[in-house]
Amino acid sequence: MSSDIWTIVHDGSIIAIAAMEPSDLVVTIDIPYLRHMFDANGTAFLIRLHQCDRFEYRDYSDSQWTNSFADIIRAEPEILSVKADTGQEILITCTEGQLRMHYESCTIALDTGVPVTRDELAAAATHYWQEWERAKQEKR
Repeated sequence: MSSDIWTIVHDGSIIAIAAMEPSDLVVTIDIPYLRHMFDANGTAFLIRLHQCDRFEYRDYSDSQWTNSFADIIRAEPEILSVKADTGQEILITCTEGQLRMHYESCTIALDTGVPVTRDELAAAATHYWQEWERAKQEKR
């Protein structure tokens, strides 16, 4: 289990969750600016959590965690940062609440189904933010 993928997709929102056999989840992260670094035909990434035995969300206004996919999708959590990675669970800070999860490993694909490595995704994010910073400096 590695939490670095969640740092790479910060600013992305969870818009879908699908249970797969035997115990995997596919989480759809909508993050157009990063997705367009690959091609213009889509806005999201599919993160498949292998052997996922915990995926829960808690709104800041509620003390109860929910593992209801419908409730989580309705909240459309926007990922801000990884708060903790204990090895037993990952805790993610979102704009309106927190996610906590545990899984063995993950794989990534574009929303078109084309596989993407963690390194390719990280390189695209680095390139995007470097260009963003360059454009910001040029405006000064």
